[in-house]
Amino acid sequence: PPRGLPIMLCGKKGTGKELLCRLMFEYSINQRIIDNKMKLVFVDILEMDLTEDNFIAALFGSKTKNEISLGIIEQNQNGFVCIKNIGKLSVENLVKLQGFIETGTYSSLGSDKIKKSNTRLVFISEENPDTWFMQEFVHCIPVICQIPDLEERFADEKEEFIYLFLKEESKRMGKEIFVCDAAIRALIETEYSQDILGLMKTIQLICANANVDSDYSKGNSIYIYMYHLPEYIITKNYIEENYFDELNFINVKEYKKTDDFSRIVELFDSILDCYKTIPFEETLNNTEQFITKSSNYIKQYYDYLVFEKKYSSSRLKLIERTISEILSNVLSIYGINIPVNFTVTTSRILYCVRENSSLMNGWMRKNNKELQLYLSQLNKFYPNECAITDRIELHIRNSIGIKMDEMNKLIFIMYLAYYNHEINQRKYLGIVVAHGFATASSIADAVNTLLGKYIFDAIDMPIDTTVNEIVDKIKQFIYRTTMKNELLILVDMGSLEDIGKQLIDVTSRDIGVINNVSTKSALVAGNLILRGYEMAEILEKVSSQSQSTYKIIENKRKRSVIIFIADNLKTARKMVDLFVHSLPKAIELDVIAYDYHDFTKYKEESKLKMNDEVLFISGVSNPFVMDTELFIPLEEIVSLDGLDRIYDDLKKFLTPYEIDLFKQNLMKNFSLQNVVSHLTILEPTKLMEFVTEAVESLQVNIKKNLSGKATIGMYIHMCSLIERLVTKDPIENENIDQFISTQQEFINIVQQSFTKISLHYGIVLPIGEIAYLYEYIKLDDMNHSGDKNWTI
Repeated sequence: PPRGLPIMLCGKKGTGKELLCRLMFEYSINQRIIDNKMKLVFVDILEMDLTEDNFIAALFGSKTKNEISLGIIEQNQNGFVCIKNIGKLSVENLVKLQGFIETGTYSSLGSDKIKKSNTRLVFISEENPDTWFMQEFVHCIPVICQIPDLEERFADEKEEFIYLFLKEESKRMGKEIFVCDAAIRALIETEYSQDILGLMKTIQLICANANVDSDYSKGNSIYIYMYHLPEYIITKNYIEENYFDELNFINVKEYKKTDDFSRIVELFDSILDCYKTIPFEETLNNTEQFITKSSNYIKQYYDYLVFEKKYSSSRLKLIERTISEILSNVLSIYGINIPVNFTVTTSRILYCVRENSSLMNGWMRKNNKELQLYLSQLNKFYPNECAITDRIELHIRNSIGIKMDEMNKLIFIMYLAYYNHEINQRKYLGIVVAHGFATASSIADAVNTLLGKYIFDAIDMPIDTTVNEIVDKIKQFIYRTTMKNELLILVDMGSLEDIGKQLIDVTSRDIGVINNVSTKSALVAGNLILRGYEMAEILEKVSSQSQSTYKIIENKRKRSVIIFIADNLKTARKMVDLFVHSLPKAIELDVIAYDYHDFTKYKEESKLKMNDEVLFISGVSNPFVMDTELFIPLEEIVSLDGLDRIYDDLKKFLTPYEIDLFKQNLMKNFSLQNVVSHLTILEPTKLMEFVTEAVESLQVNIKKNLSGKATIGMYIHMCSLIERLVTKDPIENENIDQFISTQQEFINIVQQSFTKISLHYGIVLPIGEIAYLYEYIKLDDMNHSGDKNWTI
C-alpha cells in the first residue's frame, strides 16, 4: 500500500505474460484492493514514438499555453498500467520512469508542478533484464518474475495446457472432441515457436482440420488423428508403434489429470519404512536386512516404470543410448555386473525425475534427513557400489544435464549391492545366451520374475555374432564375478554347444551347456536350481522335458487380410501406413506389406488364400498381377475407381457412419500428391514436375497415350523408382539380355525422356527398370486394345 510494488514479467513471446498481468488485475478487483471501476491499460513501447518528449507526454501528460493533455498515468489513477517491451526504452526515458517508480511523483511535460499517483506498474520484457545496459533501472524493480518456456515445463503441465485448449475449442465449436493418444504425445514432445500461444494456435488449426473431415457426418463429434496435426509435428514424432495408439481415443470433456507421482511416493515411503522396522545398529547384517526387505518394493518401482508407466519420447530414446554407453564403460572399470534391462530401467528413472522434478524435490526436502542417514550407512558397508553410483551420476549430469536425486541414488546403490550379493551367494551362475534383439533378456527376465529370484543373467547377441565373440562376452561377465559358482549356460543354437570347452581357462568350476533354450526350458532349469539339484540332474531333467510337441487346432474362422505389394518392402509398408491411418477405428483385420518378388517367389498368395480371407491386394499395376479379381491397382484407389470395392469389403467391420469417415480419410490420404509425399523422402513438388514432364515426353516419343489410371500408376512408380535409385536400392532383373537386343530403340527413347531427372538427381536408369516400364506400357495397351504383341 498504497500503490503496490512494480513488477517485471520476463519470458519468450507467448509464455503468458499478458495473461498473468490480467489475472493480477482481476485479483486486485476481486479482493477489493482497487475499485472495480479501475482499468488495465497496455502500452507497447514498439508502437510509440520513442523520442524523450513524446514518451514523457504520453505517459505523464503535457502542458502548453493553449492545452493541458492528461497522460496515461493520470488517466489511470489507482489502476494498472502495463508497459510492454520495456527493454526497448531509451536510457533517458528509463531514468524518468525510474524517478516515478522510486518516489511515486512526476511532472508533466512543460510543467513544474509535482503530481502524485497510486497507479500500479507492470513491465513486460521478452529479453533477459540482466543483459540490459541500464542495470540501475532493473535494480529499482523489487519483483522480477521469469516465466518459463513451455519447453522447460514438465510433461504433465504441457498435457494440461493441451487439454485446456482442446476443451475451449470444444466449447467454442459446440462439438465433442475425441483425440488419439499418439496425437497428445506428439503435441507434448513438440517445441513451439510462439510457446504457449503457439500451442494454442496449433490446436485451433488441428481442430479446424478435424472439423473439415467431420462436416459430412451426421454426428456432433470431432475425432483428431495424427494426420490432422501439422506436417512438421508428424514428421518429427511419427513412429510405426503409433498405429494402435492412433485408434485409442480420449474424450476431451472427460479428461482428468492422473496423479502418477502418488504411486511412486507410496513405494518410496515403503522403502524408507523398511529401515524403521530394523533396529538401527551400524552392522553389515542389519544393512543387508534392510536391502533384502526393501528389494521387493524396489522391484515394484522398476516394474511400474517399465511396464505400467507408458513412455514414448524421443528424449527417452536419447537418454537410453547415453545411459547404455555410460553403464558399459563404468561397470567394466569397476568389475561389477548389472541385471537384465538395467539400462532401460535407469533411463526411465531419469526421465521420470526430469518430468516430475518439482514434485520429487518436495518429497526429497521432507525426507532429506533420513535419506542422508541411510546413504551414510550404505557407504560404510558398500563403498564400491556407492563410488560406482557417484561416478555414474556424475557422467549422467555431464552428458544429459539430469541430476539423480538422493532417493534414486539410494535405490541404485541397494540394487547393485543386492544383485551382486545374490550372484555370489548362488551355487550356479546362470546365463542365457541368444541371438536377436533382447531375446535372451526377455527369457531371463520372465523366468526371474516367475520364480521370484534372480537366477539368470542374459547376453543378447546380434544375429551375425561369431562363436568367438560370444565366448569373449561370457568371459567378460565371468571376470566381473567372484566365480565361486558352477556355470550353467543356456544357448539358442547347436553351434554354441561346445563353448564350454573354451571357458575352461577362466574358471575351475564345472560348466554345463543346455541347447535350444526357451522360456519353458529356462524355467525348468531355474526351478531345479532353487530346489538344490546337482548339475548332472539339472541337465538331464531339462533335456528330457524339452522335447517339442505339436497339436493342430482347426479353425474354420479365417482371419481377414488386406495386402499391399510394392517393388520393395519399405514402399509397401508406407502404403499400409496410409491405409491404416484412414481407418476410423481399430478392426479385426490384418493389413500386411509384402515385397512383390518375395511374395510371388514363395507363393505366399496361395498360402494366404488357403488360411485367410484375402479381401483385396493392392499395389502399383504390373504385368504379373496375381488374381485379377482380388487385385486393386493403387492408381485405381488414387483415381477413386476402386473405392466402392474397398467399401464393400469393410462393411462388416464398420458402421455406415464409420464408412463415411473412412471415405473422407481415404480420399484425403490417397490423393496423388499425398501418396507421392508419403512414398518418397524426396521433395514431392519438384519430383512430380520432373516425372510429369518425363512421362509426357515418353508418350509422345513412343506414339502411345496411356490410360488415365496407367498414367497415375506410372507417376507413382517413377517417383518410387527415383527414390530407390537415389538411395542405391534398384530392382534386380537378371533376364534382360533379350530385351536389350530387341528393344534398343525403346531403351534410347526412355533414356532421352528421363534426361532431366537423371541429371538433377545424379542417377542412371538401369536397363532392368526400363524393361519394367516396357512391360507396364504393354499391359496397359493390351488391356485397352487387346493387342498382345505391342512394340514401339
